Amino acid sequence: MKNLLAVFFCLLSFESLAQKLKFTQGAKNELIITGPDCPTLVTAHQGLCNWKRLVEPSFTLSPERERKLEKDCKKLSAKSARITVATCLPAFAREHHGKKLYKEGPNCWGTAMGFKALSPKPRFMWSEEMNYWMHSPLCRKLSPNEKKEPGDIINVYGPEYLDESQRLERDEGTRFIEALYPGRFREATGHQGNYTGYHWLLHSETYISPDMTFGKLSPNKLDRFSFHPLEEVYGRPRDNEKECQENQELSPYVREYNNPPKNIRGSKCAYFTTVHRCENFNEYFGKMNFTPEMQDIWKNVQALQGLQEKLFSLVTSPGIKLEECEVTLLLSLADITLKRAADQLAKGPKNKDHEMLLSMEYFAAAGIRQSLKFADLIP
Repeated sequence: MKNLLAVFFCLLSFESLAQKLKFTQGAKNELIITGPDCPTLVTAHQGLCNWKRLVEPSFTLSPERERKLEKDCKKLSAKSARITVATCLPAFAREHHGKKLYKEGPNCWGTAMGFKALSPKPRFMWSEEMNYWMHSPLCRKLSPNEKKEPGDIINVYGPEYLDESQRLERDEGTRFIEALYPGRFREATGHQGNYTGYHWLLHSETYISPDMTFGKLSPNKLDRFSFHPLEEVYGRPRDNEKECQENQELSPYVREYNNPPKNIRGSKCAYFTTVHRCENFNEYFGKMNFTPEMQDIWKNVQALQGLQEKLFSLVTSPGIKLEECEVTLLLSLADITLKRAADQLAKGPKNKDHEMLLSMEYFAAAGIRQSLKFADLIP
C-alpha cells in the first residue's frame, strides 16, 4: 500500500539527531520530559495545557496553578532539567502515550485528525483523505508569519517515489479521487526510476510547543502514540534549510491536470513543512442546518464512527475477538456504504457541505474495512 510506504520512506529520511527533549512515561501515565533547561520545559508544559483546552473545552486550570508551573520543573544539572505533566495531558494522550500496541492501524494522519474529532479514536487515514480536508472549509493553511498554536498540524512534504506496482495500485484513497475529481490527477508514469517528478504528503503531527509534537510515525504496531522533539518532524532539512521549515509560502507540486514532471529532488526545499489549523468536526457540522438527506448522512457517519471506536480496542488490547458473523456484518455495511457514497460523489454533490458529508461517510466506511484488514479478519 503506497500510503504505508510513504510514511516509512519519511521515517527513513530522518537523519539521526541529538534529541533536545526526551519523553518517558510515569507509573500513572504521566509524561516526564527531560530537557536542557527549565524555561524550555515550562513552555512545553504550557503548550500541553493549551492543547488540552482545545481538545477538551471543559478543562480549566486556575490562574494561580498556571503561575506555579515553573515550580514543577526540577533542575538536574547545569544542562539538564526535568518536569512531570499529568493534569494538562489530553485524556487520549495520557491513556495511550508510549503504550504497547497489538495490531497495525492508526497512522500519523489519523492520529492528528482524531484530535479534531474526524473520528472518536485515531484510525488509519489515506493521504488523499488528509489532503482533501487540508483544502476544505474545516482547515486552513496559516498565513506567512502567523504564529503557530498548540493543536495546529504540521505537514511534511517531499519528493514522491512509487515503484511499478504502487503506480498501478488502486485503494480507497485513489478511488475516492477518481469518483470526486475524474481526470484531475495524472497517472504516475515515472520520471527518473521510481521518482515521479512531484511532491507528496509524507507525514503529519500535532504541534504543541516550539520543541515538541505528538503523533504516531506509521500504521505499524511497533510505532506507538508518542511525543516527539519538533526537530525530528522536519525530516531532512536542517540548519542550512531553515527557510524550508514551516514556510507557509511553499506548496507541494502535485500530479494534477497538466503539471509536467519536474526534477524536485535536488532543488532547494525538496523537503518542506507547512502548518494548518483545523476546526473540530463535531462542532463544525453540529452548527449546520441539514436537509433531511444530509441529516441522514450525518447520522450514518456517527453510527459508523461508533463502530470504528469499538474496533480501536483491537489495536490497544490483546485477546480481543470478533465473531465471524460480526465481521461479516461490518464488512457488508462498509462495502455497501463505500459504493453508495462513491456513486453519489461521482454524480456530483449538491453543494460543498453535502460533498464533505459524503466524504466523511465514505472514509468512515473505508476505515472500518481497513481496521478489519489490519486485524487479519479479512484478506
